[in-house]
Amino acid sequence: MPAAFPADLVVEIDPHPSAPAAARRELRVLLGAGAGLRPDLVRDVLVVGSELVTNALVHAGGRSTLAAWASPAQSWVRLEVADTSRQLPRIHHQAPARVRGWGLPLVMRLVSRWGVETRAGGKSVWCELQRPDRAGSAAEHGGHGAAVHA
Repeated sequence: MPAAFPADLVVEIDPHPSAPAAARRELRVLLGAGAGLRPDLVRDVLVVGSELVTNALVHAGGRSTLAAWASPAQSWVRLEVADTSRQLPRIHHQAPARVRGWGLPLVMRLVSRWGVETRAGGKSVWCELQRPDRAGSAAEHGGHGAAVHA
């Protein structure tokens, strides 16, 4: 499990409206020039990271922690956002006209797998994004949106 290894990035996120932008900046630095990751993977990591931090900000309040692991050789990135809320994420069935609540469904479409780990003092929402170089369906690569809850 990658989380057993030291993260390539760990950022404490303050509960401020600028938190998602700050998370994107930190992820860009990690995944930026010389990292060797595919541009589509970097784009998706920035979107997903921003959404997970936004969810922690909106639903948990308080400080959160963003951690990231990256493996350019495997075109793979893992993100975790830990917060102090014990409330698990809920997937809402959205009406098309609804403005809010699209974050987790968007995340599920972009990731290879995701899950939630409850921890003392809160939870951690994690996801993995992988873009294999060879052609193939999402199902061959773990399936988009496969959820794992611990």
